[in-house]
Amino acid sequence: MQQRRKAKSVCIAVLFCLLAAECTALVQQYRSGPRGAIRAVENHRETDAKAEYLMHARGNAAPARLAGALQRELDAALTAYRAGSASYEETTAAIRALQSLGEETLTGQAEHALQTAAQIESARQAYAAAQKAEQSGRDDEAIRQYRLVTDDDPACDQAARAALPAAEARFRDAALAAAEQSDADADYAAEIAGLEQALETLPDDGALLSAYTKAVTRRTYTLRHTAMQKARSSADNGTYSDAFAALNEGLSELPDDELLQFAKQNLRARYLLYVKEQTAKLADENRLNEAGALLSEAETLFPGTADLQAVRQNLNAYQPQKLSALEAGEPNEWFRAEQTLTDRRGKEYTADGNLYYSFDQAVTGRRSASAEFALDGQYNLLTLTAAPLASYTAENSVILEIYGDGRLLSSFPFDKNAAALHTKTDVTGVKTLRLRVYPLGVSDLQNAGVLIADGAVRKAGAGT
Repeated sequence: MQQRRKAKSVCIAVLFCLLAAECTALVQQYRSGPRGAIRAVENHRETDAKAEYLMHARGNAAPARLAGALQRELDAALTAYRAGSASYEETTAAIRALQSLGEETLTGQAEHALQTAAQIESARQAYAAAQKAEQSGRDDEAIRQYRLVTDDDPACDQAARAALPAAEARFRDAALAAAEQSDADADYAAEIAGLEQALETLPDDGALLSAYTKAVTRRTYTLRHTAMQKARSSADNGTYSDAFAALNEGLSELPDDELLQFAKQNLRARYLLYVKEQTAKLADENRLNEAGALLSEAETLFPGTADLQAVRQNLNAYQPQKLSALEAGEPNEWFRAEQTLTDRRGKEYTADGNLYYSFDQAVTGRRSASAEFALDGQYNLLTLTAAPLASYTAENSVILEIYGDGRLLSSFPFDKNAAALHTKTDVTGVKTLRLRVYPLGVSDLQNAGVLIADGAVRKAGAGT
């Protein structure tokens, strides 16, 4: 019986031990959970909310009272920064420390607080930069910075609004004074550039806009007047290239100026008429080099102009055109020289492709020699040189005849003692030119050859 009582007492003691261990485990679990954090705040009056959150609620939503404590800590950081008792770096470090806890609600609030602090700092930095610029006399930069100050910092915003009008007034007065000096120096480009730069800072300023408008007007008038005066003087002196250069210089500065454009158009019309009349006059006086130079200058000034192309065609007609370059009919006992020819007096004529000669051999039976050339009515003067060949030994004479469209225009007799003859024949309107050599008094060209050198046609002028 006594043994049974001992066994019963041991069992009861074991049960009490097990019950005590279980209670201890339950208490530890209770104290380590979210509720444990609340109890710690309530019972132990912990002041470091971040430490309590990390110890008792890490990774979970903070209980209401702990969340409130964290929010108050966040608000306190911003309040201290607004009051100037904490620097921007200290404030952002404190906010980021709260943000790094990872508590969902607090993370968003901390991000917003960082943005707010950044905006305040930006306003303060702009105000500080404006004051520094103002102190160094750079009112344009001061104005720009004052305008960057926002009401995120009410004190800076109010101070900036109060300082801005004075900075604008100083800047305006300085810009207008510089413009007046440039105007006095007639440096309108500098005046306009300075006012344009000032208007970038004060784009709607009435005084600057008025000064700018007046400066542009004065510059326009001066450039236009100078260009037109130079052009008129140069044109009166006949130096048209200088006249157009002056107008083009003005238009390079004032490309949309209607008066300069009209002046150039008017001068161009006068100039083209002058070129047409003057080249015709010079060509008519046989001053072809001068006419060509005048026309070339005009073509350089106004390339591709149809009126000048017509003038060029007309002037080309005055240029000598070799007979060898004209379309020719089938020659009769008429030959192009392939080597140097010599006349009876020993003068040599180079075989340049435009050197011809009539039948000159000892064979009998050749009654005439001739050749035809197409003029198509484009020319009115024929020039050439004719002389008896060194092989001319016949005692009889020959005749060189020049025909235009079947009509005899001129004739020249030759014998073995004749000197070289330089001829001019009017071929106005002639379409087909014919040169003919035939014997005089006999029926044969035996040993009676004649050379024809430098044959050319052109439009004749009054100076011919």
